[in-house]
Formats: sequence, structure tokens, C-alpha cells
Amino acid sequence: GGTGFTLIMNKSPREDENTEAVKPAGFLAKLAEMQVKMLETNNALLPSDKDRNSRPWMWPIDYEGLFFGISEEFGAVYFLGNPIVFWVNLASIILLLLTNLHSTYVYHRT
Repeated sequence: GGTGFTLIMNKSPREDENTEAVKPAGFLAKLAEMQVKMLETNNALLPSDKDRNSRPWMWPIDYEGLFFGISEEFGAVYFLGNPIVFWVNLASIILLLLTNLHSTYVYHRT
């Protein structure tokens, strides 16, 4: 096992009577803050001109991977997609939409 501690009260020598208590942030506040930080971080990630980046038309045929960056440990890091998974997923989505349209048509016709 381990040792567990329960802290009932903590008095800091730097704390005085005028110190305002800080309420813990709620779930939605934490979620909103996390989303803002992720957006700021993603917007700061701009590819340089020397980086080779794939274009959207290349993704379905896996012509070239998505470039993520260069690290000393791994070298150039690429995401290589799987065209079989891409096409099966795309076909599944289209089949689902067509089945839904057919069911809606049959339901309204009867």
C-alpha cells in the first residue's frame, strides 16, 4: 500500500487577512480555457517555406504524408495515412446517408 495524507488547514506565512480566497474553476471554465489555449497553440504552428507539406487532394491516395516537424531523436516526423481505411470510411458514410435517405423516402411514402 501507500501512505495517504489529508490536509485540513494550511496557513502560509505570506498570507495575511486581506488575502482573497480563490475559488476553484468549474468544469465549463476549465474546458473553455483549455479550448482557447489549444486554438492559440495550433494557430502558432505555421509551416515554414522549406517544409514539404501535402495538399488535401493528396490525402485520399496517400501521395505524401502530413509533415509534423523535425526532432533530433526521430528526424522528420510524417503521418502516413492508410488509403484503405480512408476509402472504407468514406464508402461507409455514403452508404449510411443513402440508407437514411431511402428509409426516409419509404417512410413518407407509406
